[in-house]
Amino acid sequence: MSDSEFPVTDSDQHQRLLHLCTRWLPLIDALTDKLRLLLVIGLFCWAWIGIWLYAIQHYSLLLCGMVLSALLLPVLIILRFWWSLAQLKDLPAIATEMLGDAQAGVASSLQQLATQKTKLSWFGASKGLWSIGTMALEAKELLGSYVSLATLLNPFMLLLGVVSGLCIGLLCLISLGLLWFI
Repeated sequence: MSDSEFPVTDSDQHQRLLHLCTRWLPLIDALTDKLRLLLVIGLFCWAWIGIWLYAIQHYSLLLCGMVLSALLLPVLIILRFWWSLAQLKDLPAIATEMLGDAQAGVASSLQQLATQKTKLSWFGASKGLWSIGTMALEAKELLGSYVSLATLLNPFMLLLGVVSGLCIGLLCLISLGLLWFI
């Protein structure tokens, strides 16, 4: 028998959503730990290059600031990915909260529509469509306020994250090379 033969209740959908979230949590947790390690290594190498430039080689403060600003960009991009993944660790709680808020919002909107006297005019129909469109926009904003998925789903940001990871690897190699030239 297929799922279409049985009516799906809200609690069934809620349980499916929680099961899906708990299956993804170990992967999200492992990826978050790896990004945190990459972030710490990147910050350590960034600080070492700054110390080498300013304290050991006595370059000007302006030149050190410009170099360190450029070297900090990949670290900040990795920090953005880490922050987005850290928010996803609370996915079951977020999903439960979103489901409850969405159900409450739909119920209140339907109750408001039912209590108003319906008009059989064009104005009344357009007002009903306007409130449905407003509910859809609110749902989109609601999802964005719970989890910042734009960083994780944007292909350009994903490419930028991979390039930033490679740049941090290069930063580590440069830091090790600078140790050789002390």
